[in-house]
Amino acid sequence: MSRDRDVDLDVDVDVESDLDMGANVKPGDVRSDLPEDVQGSGEGGRHRGREVALQVLYAIDLASDEGLAVQELQEQIFERIVENFDVPRVAEQFARELVVGVVERIPALDEILGAHARNWRVSRMAAVDRNVLRLAVFELGDSDIPVAVVIDEAVDLARRFGADSSPAFVNGVLDAAAREVRAA
Repeated sequence: MSRDRDVDLDVDVDVESDLDMGANVKPGDVRSDLPEDVQGSGEGGRHRGREVALQVLYAIDLASDEGLAVQELQEQIFERIVENFDVPRVAEQFARELVVGVVERIPALDEILGAHARNWRVSRMAAVDRNVLRLAVFELGDSDIPVAVVIDEAVDLARRFGADSSPAFVNGVLDAAAREVRAA
């Protein structure tokens, strides 16, 4: 066994508190104020999948900051987060697709973000903002979801999990990045 596997995931990311979910979201919550097409069926849907994907990407980001092998820990992190929250199967499947896609393309996604985040290096962005942006740019490039929906969802994630300034920052970067990504 490699040394990385013996680590026992003691990055111990408390996603619930680290992403400020405590008072606003309970495990398994599905936002009832969202339209049915965003929320999905009673099982959760894409919006919940994006929330789970963000939590996994955030935890992977923290683990990689500690030098742990991301590829080896990705599944462990995903399972750990899914265990702690009641995640509907539809949302879990969508979240897995997003996480795998983002992790495979982090260098390319970060290059796009770096080109459109004025005066910000991607490595210096807040971890939540960085991962919301990666997720959104991946969706812009890898799906036919309308640009406005991708940006709205990203801004919503930034509002719920990021700092007070996160929604405006995410909106500005994505507005610029969307033109390049969708034009390609």
